[in-house]
Amino acid sequence: MKLAYIFTSIAAFLTVEAIPFGLYSYSPSIYKIKPRTEPSKAVNGNFLHVTDIHLDSYYLPGSDPATLCHRNGTDSTNNVAGIFGTPGSQCDSPATLIVDSFGFMKKELQNVDFILYTGDTARHDRDPDLLRTIEDVMTAHRVTALFFSQTYNLTKTRFIPTIGNNDVFKKDNVGPDNTIFQQLQVIWSGLNLNLTNDFLTGGYFVQDIIPEKLQAISVNTIFFFEPNLEIEECKVEGSPGYLHISWIQRVLRDARKSERSIYIVGHVPPKDNTGNILYKSTCYDMYINLLGSYSDVIVGQFYGHTNSDALSVIVEDDNSDFSLISATNDKSQLRSTEMVKRKVVGVLFNAPSIIPVYNPAIRVFSYTIKSANHRTGTILDWIQYYADISSKANEPIKYVVEYVASELFGSVYKVGQKEKYYGRLH
Repeated sequence: MKLAYIFTSIAAFLTVEAIPFGLYSYSPSIYKIKPRTEPSKAVNGNFLHVTDIHLDSYYLPGSDPATLCHRNGTDSTNNVAGIFGTPGSQCDSPATLIVDSFGFMKKELQNVDFILYTGDTARHDRDPDLLRTIEDVMTAHRVTALFFSQTYNLTKTRFIPTIGNNDVFKKDNVGPDNTIFQQLQVIWSGLNLNLTNDFLTGGYFVQDIIPEKLQAISVNTIFFFEPNLEIEECKVEGSPGYLHISWIQRVLRDARKSERSIYIVGHVPPKDNTGNILYKSTCYDMYINLLGSYSDVIVGQFYGHTNSDALSVIVEDDNSDFSLISATNDKSQLRSTEMVKRKVVGVLFNAPSIIPVYNPAIRVFSYTIKSANHRTGTILDWIQYYADISSKANEPIKYVVEYVASELFGSVYKVGQKEKYYGRLH
């Protein structure tokens, strides 16, 4: 029974949109992802950023959110879990929300060159009466890969994932050579990703987006994450974090030499939306210094995890020291006289999530393909879509435009031009 709800929903998505959920049974054949050829060259100048799906096959509409939306409460007035999710609760995403979200992408967001998916696919392990199993985690990964492959023609649209802290078997904790890396290599085998020994050892990889022009580094931020008890600080030579930072540096050095632009793609950002550091102390220092030192080739950084819309900037002072400032919560620093002595050298984009901690959201960026004034991959603008799921009606949800960045920040706003970006923040 545990997979019945999710797979009947998926079956409807894969067949006829108008047919109600529950009329089709699951067949293992829908897990199969056809091998793909190399993608065509970028032509649209747009890409999609999706994060934090947190698919929960046990979600029960009309249940008590105090049970993580898994069971009815004794007081019927508390049984208020929504059909498409329960904002403001700790409940994860029902299959209905995922089906409708991908339905929107399939119908309205096809004009993209590639997809950045910044992880956290599986549900949280919060319910003591329904502990998450390894099979729960792997099922979520398989189903999500299936959704993307059925929504986009992945022979033309590159899909670049990263691993979240809830995507491993034991939340937050993963060391080198973990079997989850091998399992994901199998699940993603039809996506033509560059999953070399680096991925099998550490869960990270580098991927071409535009050959010889633009690459994405899929970072395993769990190796830096403070709650990860399986690894040491990054200052420990030979530790997973130390080796990962060294690997990133080699990729960036090679990109600089070859004049390629780089996107950094990770799940956990260095700071959360309140400005708290999320990494182990030396991992944070080494990572921020690395990002600042190679800001000439890094044209964008994209994260998830916090479920909220946030921006941060990397600044350099007169001593060539780098620091990270939240544009949302550290505005006093941005307005301070000390900022006159600092130079903004990088921008970090934190996207809101599919999981309805708030309302679900999806983001589409526009970027330069060819430009005499900017590096390939420079971010020019973005559109954020969201869906109001507060209605209890059994009707498909509707994603609408929440804002366009260039309109919100001003008509001359160009986030790729970092000085102009800083000027708009304060």
